[in-house]
Amino acid sequence: MMLTVNRLLLFFFAVLLLFTQSAAMEIKLVAHDGEAKQYFGASVAIDNTLLVAAPGNFNDDNCGAVYAFEKRDWEWVEIQRLVAADDGPYDLFGYSMAKSGSHAIVSARGDRTNPLGGAVYFFEQQQDGQWVRQARFSSPQICCQDLFGAAVDMDGGYAVVGAPLGGGHLPKCGSAYIYRHVDGEWLLDDKIYPQEGTPYDNFGCSASISGQRVIIGAAGSSSKPCASPQDVNMPGSAWIFERDESGWHQVARLSPVDGHAGNLFGCAVCIDGDRAIIGASQDNAADFHSGSAYIYARADDGWNDELKLVAMDADSGDYFGSAVAIYQDYIIIGAPGVDGLGKNSGAVYSYMRRDDGWTPRAKKTQYDAARYDLFGASLALSQQDALIGAPFKKVGKSLFQGVTYVYDNIQDLALPVELASFTARHDEHAVLLQWMTQSEKDNLGFILERKTNGPWRVIASYQTFDALRGQGSCSMPTYYEFIDDSVLVNTTYYYRLADVDMSGLVSYHEPIEIRMAAGIEHVALLPNALRVMPAFPNPFNPETVLRYELHSTSCVDIKVFDLRGRPVRTLLSGQQNPGHHSVTWNGRDDAGERQSSGVYVIRIRAENVVRSQKVIIMQ
Repeated sequence: MMLTVNRLLLFFFAVLLLFTQSAAMEIKLVAHDGEAKQYFGASVAIDNTLLVAAPGNFNDDNCGAVYAFEKRDWEWVEIQRLVAADDGPYDLFGYSMAKSGSHAIVSARGDRTNPLGGAVYFFEQQQDGQWVRQARFSSPQICCQDLFGAAVDMDGGYAVVGAPLGGGHLPKCGSAYIYRHVDGEWLLDDKIYPQEGTPYDNFGCSASISGQRVIIGAAGSSSKPCASPQDVNMPGSAWIFERDESGWHQVARLSPVDGHAGNLFGCAVCIDGDRAIIGASQDNAADFHSGSAYIYARADDGWNDELKLVAMDADSGDYFGSAVAIYQDYIIIGAPGVDGLGKNSGAVYSYMRRDDGWTPRAKKTQYDAARYDLFGASLALSQQDALIGAPFKKVGKSLFQGVTYVYDNIQDLALPVELASFTARHDEHAVLLQWMTQSEKDNLGFILERKTNGPWRVIASYQTFDALRGQGSCSMPTYYEFIDDSVLVNTTYYYRLADVDMSGLVSYHEPIEIRMAAGIEHVALLPNALRVMPAFPNPFNPETVLRYELHSTSCVDIKVFDLRGRPVRTLLSGQQNPGHHSVTWNGRDDAGERQSSGVYVIRIRAENVVRSQKVIIMQ
């Protein structure tokens, strides 16, 4: 029988390893020479290596820098710090950034002659891993404030640079420049702008390129061609251009049919093949400035709107859509204004496309979330990893130093808990909340939130209530309950359940509603049969708790056996009343001797019913 025990333990460890490898792992990056007001993570880029921009402080000059990391034995190691050789005060080098393969482009909001003129720097990675500057470009326009480089992106041999205050169809309409890598050099390929542009459209405030197709955001644009000044504060737009043998041509203008003034549609854009996503961070979709994002797909008849995304738990000032990224069938969206773990702590939402359309996967918050982090202010997504910036995060005593988080396998994220039911029932002057999970994967525990007419507030957490701790990974149904005794009569309450996985991923489930009306009689909430919940924790050391419910007064006998059927410990033998009960086993036998590691069986007999379950002691 010892062979059976070892096989069971081996199976358990194999399953645990499988779950550990498939979960999204969080890695926290900081600059080796970080300091206050550095804003590390203001811009990020990733594929086989990653770059993190810190456009802020160095001796209060705000010259800026970019940090290069490469993966070594599953760890990201800083290998180089890039700066502009001609840097000057308030250049903000790293204001925007992108990379593709061995090439990278970094913008500086100012240059030494024009504080808001801007410049871009091209770098190439050498065989030894070091990045070397190839070229520097400033705006071809003779204008000191066109914000050249406000947005940059690159793919393959092409790069795009936005200049939202540059000259286009009219002065200050905005424009974008396309550069092409030819024979080892970066050359200007074209200047693009919409023919119907108006001043201060902000065309070029965001940009993304995929092959020979580019999308440019204009978050301040009017929805009317040749609009008058009073129409400028209308919903934004985004334009798609494609390249053929004769050059770059406008092929689509995208605007939301439900847009409103100041929604900032186009503040963030990303394109991947035949799909594009556009953020509208100040859209009042669910509440004031809650934000939204729009997905567009290319068809034979042009670009069509596919879906509008709004966070399920959207709240005022979330700014959902401030940053967006799409890679094949996966999308992540930043909402740096989310207050879930502190004011403006931030969050990121992930989505996956199936045969029946786009579905939400999870809501991500970092493990050490705190107020004013702005987690999700910048994003980058690759086939393997996701890079998320929190540029305002406090590190030690350094305010706004900034942190960047890397998540492995984020596109494989699934909701860690399969929820079978979540109900609320009256219990005298309290609310009894009960839920059952069909299965759990890497589940640390649950968070319960409640609201009436205001925002959601946490009323209980696995960190403060042991009863809300999860089962880790479990394929069996598990029952949970919590009594909320801080309720008032004649009040409608809404409850929301969230589960948290081992990497800190927070996943929300649909809320439920209950009204505490006056004069409600007490309802006895008793099970209609013997019900035994899985022991927790399991495996355990030093003790585990078994919870069960009785339908009627019964003689209860609970014993522990080893796998040979020999009795180890009698946990309970006697009569109990109907209701909820629990017993604890501390891993010792009746003589008080500590039992060895292995598998044991807890058997409960009550109401002429016998239930058994296996538990594992791990020393």
